[in-house]
Amino acid sequence: AWDATNVIDAGVAVVTPIDLDHTDRLGGTPAEIATEKSGIVKQDATVIMAQQPVEAAQVLLKKAVEVGATVAREGLEFGVLDRQVAVGGQMMTLRGLGGEYTEVYLPLHGAHQAHNAAVALAAVEAFFGV
Repeated sequence: AWDATNVIDAGVAVVTPIDLDHTDRLGGTPAEIATEKSGIVKQDATVIMAQQPVEAAQVLLKKAVEVGATVAREGLEFGVLDRQVAVGGQMMTLRGLGGEYTEVYLPLHGAHQAHNAAVALAAVEAFFGV
C-alpha cells in the first residue's frame, strides 16, 4: 500500500510469493503482508499471482473481487509444466496465458527461478493483452 511501485495505476499487478519478510513494516502473518501488498491491485487490472500461502491468496483474491480485477494464478491459468537441468541453467516448458512454450532455456538454476520465469511470462502476456 505504501510502496513506491504503487504510484501509478498499472494495468497489470504482479504478486510474487509472499513470505514472512519485512515483518516490522508489513505484518507478522502472510495475511497481513498480503493486505499491504494488495494495494497494488487496481480497478480493472489483471493480477498475475504466483503460488501463495492459502491465507495470503484469500486476501489477494478478495481485493481483486472488490476492485473488479482479473486474476491469473500460477498452477491454474499459467505455470511450469516441465523443467530439466541443462548446461549452465535449465530447459523448461511453460504454460502461459496464451499457450505453451517449449524448450525455453533459462541460464539460472533452481525450481524457484523456473517459477519466477513463469510469473514473468504471464505478466508480459497480460501487459500485451493476451
